[in-house]
Amino acid sequence: SPSTVSDNPVTVLGQGNSAGNGLALSGSSIAASAALFHSQSMSSAVNASASDIHVDVNADGQLLDGVSQTVTGNSVGVYAGLNDATNALSVDAANSVAANVGLAGASSDATSFDGFTGAVADFAVTNLQDSTGTATASLVDARAGILMGDGALGTGGSLTVTGNQFSARASGNNAGNSVALNGAGSVAATAAVDSQQSNAGGISATVSGVDVSAGNRDTGNGDIIGNEVTLTDNRVSGAASGNSASNAISVSSAALNGAGFVGTESSTSDVSTAIADYALNNAQGNTAAISTTMSNVTIGSNLNGGVGAVLNSHAAIGSNMIMASASGNSADNSIVLASVAGMPSAALTSSQVNTASISTSISGARIGMIAGGLSNSPVTVTNNVISAIATGNSAVNHIGIGN
Repeated sequence: SPSTVSDNPVTVLGQGNSAGNGLALSGSSIAASAALFHSQSMSSAVNASASDIHVDVNADGQLLDGVSQTVTGNSVGVYAGLNDATNALSVDAANSVAANVGLAGASSDATSFDGFTGAVADFAVTNLQDSTGTATASLVDARAGILMGDGALGTGGSLTVTGNQFSARASGNNAGNSVALNGAGSVAATAAVDSQQSNAGGISATVSGVDVSAGNRDTGNGDIIGNEVTLTDNRVSGAASGNSASNAISVSSAALNGAGFVGTESSTSDVSTAIADYALNNAQGNTAAISTTMSNVTIGSNLNGGVGAVLNSHAAIGSNMIMASASGNSADNSIVLASVAGMPSAALTSSQVNTASISTSISGARIGMIAGGLSNSPVTVTNNVISAIATGNSAVNHIGIGN
């Protein structure tokens, strides 16, 4: 009989500190200041692991005659993190958002936090994260697919394994910080985002023995006859990161009435400073080893090491991914000003320092089919990816001004 295994999530989460902070103001006309200040520090170890996870159809010894077997949309995810935060400040005015004299009360941190100085503006967000603990994520011996087993025979049907995901991810500091101002008539207020992250703890992710398959056979010599075999859009990944941040300022209005480059609205840190009507500063430092290791990962079909045959069938194995990544510091920083009139100033600074080893490795990875023979059975293996990427520092910085 037909079988479908779909949309089953398996999640293992280990998290040290986690915060979601939101501050929202709305009204006709707003003449106020607001600040959001957030800090996290983590010195303990966080470990997350999963093993022997099977999400599959096991047709051991059965005759699969003219039926469809489908395994789709399932996921197994393991995540270990030290500090994680989302900080969002939004202002929405039907008419105008006014500036405030002296910026009283708008400093997220008027002095310092362990030597850090925060953002200063009419509307300001400061994020400070420090991690010295370790984070380890491990996924071992996991499977999704269709296992035919000893004596099973597939005839005249379909075997479909698509959109399944396996992942292990570990991180030191992760943050999303944003200020959004919207005044339909005019905006004269200033905004600043300051994000500062320091990681000194080892971060590692491990993925081993993961199999995503259709028609796999551990023993026996049964064949696949007259079947459509499809393995597409499956992903197995491992990722480790020291510091990661997404920082954004967005302002939308018919008129932006900035004061110009006056030097009072600022976002500062020990190593960099941004001064403007709309200022964004990102500072990141990593001094600990970051590593991702993947081994013995397979996406495809293995008929008992090539004993079983594929006859009068068609197999498509495409757009699957096996990916390992590791990074010391990564950031996505953007300031977007949308207005018909006005010429405010904007400044963006990003500083990243990495002094530790960043490594990735993949061994024993395979995407494809192993069969004892093919007869009248085209097999396409296209657009698949196996990649290992290690990055010390990476940043995307964008300032956009327009209407």
